[in-house]
Amino acid sequence: MIAKACKMLRLVKPSKKYLKSFLRVIDDYKSDKNHFGRGGIDPLIKAIEENTVDKYLQNLADGEKGKNLKPGYVPGTRFWLLDGDEFVGSFSIRHCLTSNLEQAGGHIAANIAPKYRGKYSSFIGIKMCLDEARKLGLKRVLMTCHVDNMASYRAITGLLKIYGGEQITDGKLDGIVQHRIWINTTKEQKMQKWEKALDKFLKQYINKPWFEGAVLCGSYASGNQNKFSDIDVTIVASDDIGWQEKSNCYIDGFLFEYIIQPIYKYHEYMKSGYENNAMLNQNMFAYGKVLCDKHGEVKKLHQQSIRYLKRQFKPKSKYINDFTKYHLWDMYDELKSLKHDGYHTDLMYWTLVGQLITAYANFNCLWQLPKAKIEKFLTDKEYAKRYHADRLPDKKFTSLLMTCFNAKQKDKFSAVDKLYNFVMKSGGGFDIGQFRGRQKIEKK
Repeated sequence: MIAKACKMLRLVKPSKKYLKSFLRVIDDYKSDKNHFGRGGIDPLIKAIEENTVDKYLQNLADGEKGKNLKPGYVPGTRFWLLDGDEFVGSFSIRHCLTSNLEQAGGHIAANIAPKYRGKYSSFIGIKMCLDEARKLGLKRVLMTCHVDNMASYRAITGLLKIYGGEQITDGKLDGIVQHRIWINTTKEQKMQKWEKALDKFLKQYINKPWFEGAVLCGSYASGNQNKFSDIDVTIVASDDIGWQEKSNCYIDGFLFEYIIQPIYKYHEYMKSGYENNAMLNQNMFAYGKVLCDKHGEVKKLHQQSIRYLKRQFKPKSKYINDFTKYHLWDMYDELKSLKHDGYHTDLMYWTLVGQLITAYANFNCLWQLPKAKIEKFLTDKEYAKRYHADRLPDKKFTSLLMTCFNAKQKDKFSAVDKLYNFVMKSGGGFDIGQFRGRQKIEKK
């Protein structure tokens, strides 16, 4: 019965769209003698009676972002629980706690409409709120209820058995005794050392007013980490912060590499990355592990990244491709000159190989793979799959490139010559004697 109810119930943000559903139960609330947890209900009834619903909804939106808070209040997110179009209850998730809230109130407050009480609605609503709390970065939440509120107590202890946590000593505020129970937001499992370090790292930022969310990226997100891996975290900030940051720090022996940027910057980098066949930011939001998402901005970035990943890259202009081929010819000519004059060639050899990789991707509208990991991407299918790299060079290019990587000193020129000619042919061929690079310019 609980599983069936879960499929029908949903959490929504309060809006006028759903106000009719509340109006159908408002009389039940007015005559209700159960006064437990009325904080999410009475202000709404008052707003309806005084025709100030717009102001009420704006106050909720401001409170979610920590704006215009009354003394003693904390940022919080309000949800309504609906069964189809029927109002079931009101739920609030506080983003942090004060000393008073630690005694009574806790992180999650709930109030179920009278006709839905005793039908598992509170249990299911709180369970859904645990998912939302996890998106906010809360690893566990404090639940409190009046010692006489047995319905809430049963719901909370039922979730305690599923998710794990602990019941602590009763709290007391203004002479009222409250049961207090900590509940994990994910089913209890032993955290690895790096996960504990990540938890400490996030606690530095999660209550900052500009903090919107965070994503775990790179090897720890894909499960490819080794002893040389750092923990990559992308932090999303509100658009009004006016700064950006790329930094590193050690926590419990783990090196963290993280960036903090406003939302619009990530959108800009996705656009420029797409234009340059680079998919770093897109992959980061599409396939990274979302650690928290306070207001849904990380979800929007995820959706945008998926749209970019589905697009085919646009071919470069003839002018850009011609100049690319000219530069490749020039580098190869310099390499041959160095060899002829008896100088070291290794630096120019590997520089040319790197440029040939970039050019081949541009000529053929493929992803620009990170040079440090290109061998893994091209030779390890499972590794490429974990990073969702599906637009890769063909087998011929891969074979020629691996030959360049593995060639002995005496065989390097033969190897790079074959790769060079293959890449140039894929770009339409090149004749230095016929090269003309002309582009219209405009006077400023």
